[in-house]
This record gives sequence, C-alpha cells and structure tokens, in this order.
Amino acid sequence: MLGWLDFEIIKALQKDARVSFSDLAKELQVPPGKVRARFRRLKKAGLIKGSTLILDRNKIGLTYTASIGVKAVESDSEEVMKYIPNA
Repeated sequence: MLGWLDFEIIKALQKDARVSFSDLAKELQVPPGKVRARFRRLKKAGLIKGSTLILDRNKIGLTYTASIGVKAVESDSEEVMKYIPNA
C-alpha cells in the first residue's frame, strides 16, 4: 500500500526525474535515507520502471519521423538498398 510519502516522491519525480534524493528530502522534510529507501522499494515493486529523456526534436533538426516498410525479393535487395540512406 502506498503512503503519502510514496505519492509525493512519485509526483516530484514526474516533474523532474533528475532531482536528487537530498533535495527531495529537504522539500518533503524527511531524511534523505528515507526517500532513497522508498524510491528503491517503489522501483523493486515495479511502480517505477525507469526515467526517460525527452528531446526537443525541432531544436536538434529532427522535425519528422517516419517508419517505412519495404518488401522486396532477395534478388532485388541490393537495388532497393541504393535508395535507402544510412542502411
């Protein structure tokens, strides 16, 4: 069963997954060891599966994403690969 501290840790990590246990402990007014232990328990229970990096694709020049499937007979595969960059 989750307690108030578990929910506060989850809420804080959803805002900033890089926040330190020390900073989070100060914000929640609990010892850092308690935050660390709760985090490990939440992770072990599978409630926290990891953290994700979210890129601003426009700022790095990746404005479009496409997935394309190509089906070719084996004898034509070399010809098809000529038209696929970085393949």
